[in-house]
Amino acid sequence: MSTDYKSKHNFHRDLANRLDKLSPVKRRLLKKQMKSRIQTNTAKLQAVDNSRTPAPLSYNQQRLWFLDRCLPDSARYNVYRAWHIEGPLDLPSLDSALQTILDRHQILKMCIRESNDKLIQDTDVAATVSTILVDLEFALQQNREKLAIDRITEEAGTPFDLSVGPFLRSMVIKLSDNHHILLIVLHHIASDGWSCRVFQDELSRCYEAVRCGRAPELTDLAFQYGDYARHQRASYSGKRRVSLLRYWRKQLAGSLEPLDLPTDFPRPAIQSDRGDKLQFYLDPGLSKAAYEFSRQHGITLFMLLTAALNVLLHRYTGALDISIGSPIANRTRPELESLIGYITNTNVLRTDLSGNPSFMELVQRVKRVALDAYLYQDMPFEELVAELRQDEDLSRTPLYQVAFILQNTPEARLQLHDARVTPMKISNGTSKFDLSLCINTKNGYLSGFWEYCTDLFERATVDRLATNYQTLLAAALTDPDQTIAGLQI
Repeated sequence: MSTDYKSKHNFHRDLANRLDKLSPVKRRLLKKQMKSRIQTNTAKLQAVDNSRTPAPLSYNQQRLWFLDRCLPDSARYNVYRAWHIEGPLDLPSLDSALQTILDRHQILKMCIRESNDKLIQDTDVAATVSTILVDLEFALQQNREKLAIDRITEEAGTPFDLSVGPFLRSMVIKLSDNHHILLIVLHHIASDGWSCRVFQDELSRCYEAVRCGRAPELTDLAFQYGDYARHQRASYSGKRRVSLLRYWRKQLAGSLEPLDLPTDFPRPAIQSDRGDKLQFYLDPGLSKAAYEFSRQHGITLFMLLTAALNVLLHRYTGALDISIGSPIANRTRPELESLIGYITNTNVLRTDLSGNPSFMELVQRVKRVALDAYLYQDMPFEELVAELRQDEDLSRTPLYQVAFILQNTPEARLQLHDARVTPMKISNGTSKFDLSLCINTKNGYLSGFWEYCTDLFERATVDRLATNYQTLLAAALTDPDQTIAGLQI
């Protein structure tokens, strides 16, 4: 038996085992996705010589460029990560590793310019990494941590100029010879949550290689983000465009009223980007109960937590027609998995809460909405907004004002040779929406943060809301047949 045959045999056996372990709802979703992909996803992603034909902006990028023009000098679309590094840190090796990533992913060094009345990605630019070094070693020891947090918060909140690359900044703060803080700042127009995992993995591998005096072992990229932008625009056409629009027009038809959460301050005429984060941890018993409930009832954890958020918003507003925005990775092609770039799309999950249903019935409604939304997930959100003409009210985000994110993909760990690397939780003082709930899953436990607009809410209000969400979730898991109006908050 050949090695190649053994490899294929093991692959199919492992695949079969993984399929057997899927819940009924995940099997149904996979079947629908595969059916949709076979029928509609026939266009091939092809590499093009960018030096001759600069790529257009993707739909995702085009909207961020527009928002940047509406609210210039904003950092709300900065994507940032920070880590404590205890142990040796080789700054030249770090810069070399960052430069390798910058050279590898053209999107990070592009600049946006107009050509023949169209916006294009100009990637034919030279860009170098220049890490900012801040030395706090001579400050009083008890003040260093606060000074460091203030400095990285300031840097994470510094806007990018979209007409000038690169869209990568780095800062190292020295607290002592063997204790540093590393901050990486990207812009959302060139990255997303998945990209951050790719970035951390490549930084770990490149840094290790440079430290050991060898070339990084990275697979050549067959495509660049510009190729994806071309593919996206070519794919969103013809029958597929008609099919996508038909579904989303029906799903979002009628009176789509904004969600008016009771606020502490009057809503500004133009949406504010000032915000903060409130961190939280779910009780371990509640986390375990949520996982168990999802398994028993054939739903995903995402569906359960979304249903609970719907009830909370209903109880705060009285609304029976609630839309929640939910970002989705949208990397349905294997060749996109190793690419840095803004590929994430947004699903609008519109749920009918009329009739005072039981929580269990509401979960089933959310399940149906979510499964259908996944099937039509490649409808560019930016085009949906334009088609429905929902971008005229500058005081709010279009189609939804509350977002929910479930981070259930393991975060790539940053590893820097012999150093101990620990992630930091920071805020850059911005908020994309009125309110966002982000929940992370790790080792069976749930934690996360509420991001909120500080021009609308006081921190104490969000603290009460966060407590009410956990109380409501616990009540729903205890008695799922209780009506949504009767659940305790």
